Amino acid sequence: MYKWAGRVFLFLNIVLFSTVVASENVLANNISRAEFDWLMAENIVPAALAPQHQPRLATPTQKIVPLRYSQQSAITPSNSTMQRGLPYSVRELLQQSNINPATMSAFVLRVGDREPMMVYNENIPRTPASVMKILTTYAGLGVLGKNYRWPTEIYMQGNIRNGTLNGNLIVKGYGSPDFDNSDVREILRKVAQRGIRHFNGNLIFDNSYFQVANIDPGSFDGKPYETYNAQPDALMFQDRTSEFIVKNVGGRAKVFSSTPAKNVIIANNIRSVKSRCRGKARSPHMSISRQGADYIVNFSGRYSTRCGPRSYKKAITDPSNMLYSSLVNHWKRDVGGNINARFVMGTKPHNAQLIYRHLSQPLHTIIREVNKDSHNIMARQIMLSIAAKRLGAPANTHKGQQAINLWLRSVGLNFPELRIENGSGLSRWSKISSRHIGELLLHAYRSPNRQLLMNSLAVAGVDGTMRKRLRNTPIQGRGFFKTGTLRDTRAIAGYVRGHDGHYYIVSILQNDQVARRRGKAAHDALIRWAYWDGKPPKEVATLR
Repeated sequence: MYKWAGRVFLFLNIVLFSTVVASENVLANNISRAEFDWLMAENIVPAALAPQHQPRLATPTQKIVPLRYSQQSAITPSNSTMQRGLPYSVRELLQQSNINPATMSAFVLRVGDREPMMVYNENIPRTPASVMKILTTYAGLGVLGKNYRWPTEIYMQGNIRNGTLNGNLIVKGYGSPDFDNSDVREILRKVAQRGIRHFNGNLIFDNSYFQVANIDPGSFDGKPYETYNAQPDALMFQDRTSEFIVKNVGGRAKVFSSTPAKNVIIANNIRSVKSRCRGKARSPHMSISRQGADYIVNFSGRYSTRCGPRSYKKAITDPSNMLYSSLVNHWKRDVGGNINARFVMGTKPHNAQLIYRHLSQPLHTIIREVNKDSHNIMARQIMLSIAAKRLGAPANTHKGQQAINLWLRSVGLNFPELRIENGSGLSRWSKISSRHIGELLLHAYRSPNRQLLMNSLAVAGVDGTMRKRLRNTPIQGRGFFKTGTLRDTRAIAGYVRGHDGHYYIVSILQNDQVARRRGKAAHDALIRWAYWDGKPPKEVATLR
């Protein structure tokens, strides 16, 4: 018995000794005892305690660009406590996911400090994905103004006799990002108030305020009809999105469009089946083809009679064709008159008479949808509107790039590495450094538009692209971020209100295919690190 007890005692001492040695190995790697305890609580296995067969990444060979703050920089350097390198918890998570840390750039600053808390590869230009929308929307607030509203103007030519307009009805767009069916109904009410109940003539659509290059929307990823690839237009309508709804009517599958277009034709080849609503029986196949100027949208396959409605959304045709169908349909339905209208693309005649100017929602409302839900086409519309306001119409993407750079310099921000393609971040050519994203956020924090920009960002664990992220953590409801992902990019930037009540700016850009899939945990760990002011919870409790 004593022999057995002695063996147990010896075994426990060996385990205790191993743990102490391992923990001291960790502490020797620039980690405090409090951070070691925090890593254990976070279920992050330090390298010193990892199994010996666990693969370790080689030391990054990529040269880290040293921090060089120019005289124009928004942040003044000092020689105090700035950490040059990722926190240990972040490095461990990157290692566990087999992600090379050299592909990551990070910048963390406590608002009010004269230097960042932590920097890593902060000067390397990276593809920011949708984090670029922070720049576009903040520049929009600076150039257009928070209360800017996009006009859509209605003109007429001809005479009105007995309630009939014989002539031309012109719709001129100025880039409104949110123009939709509800706006069409409002416009037609105003037209009817002018005594026009019937119309015979040309419906002229003028989108000349933007001069957008005719590029293949599928050039980015080979998916030309995906809504995120929609191209901008001065007469944008319904986000350029066509919606199709498959539903059972009288035991047969029917296909409807809530946004019909003049040149979009539905071909319904769905076979209704009496089976359970699952697998292929709940997802009819949709394909799109061209026939001259028309698009044929074909639905095929099986659809169970037990299934509810199913929606499909694609960016198929140009907005003017959709707007034409909406005007004709609502004229008949809401105005109750006759309309014999010919579809014409053109410019407003100089002698046309303005009969109504419709205004969009204000910019400060629009940017909430842009940033919270990462709305690409709205961001593109804003960049072209900035171009037209600052450099004159017709606006194009080159003017948009120039206009944003001019505005940055006018407010004292110089980002020489900056490359903007379209304002949405849907680009692998666009570049910016994590430091300059951080400096932009600092400038916004110090500006009168601070609350407007912050309110437009997704709230951690609450809404937008952050609604499922950092939930049930102290950061839920206290973090305000713009996220971004592409095939080879994961990024996040914004503000977090720390445990001490201070705001912290966090900017993370990572260009790595593996990080796109598995890098979220490491990025969230850096946000938690910033939330705790770089100190693990036990250490904070001790300081209190």
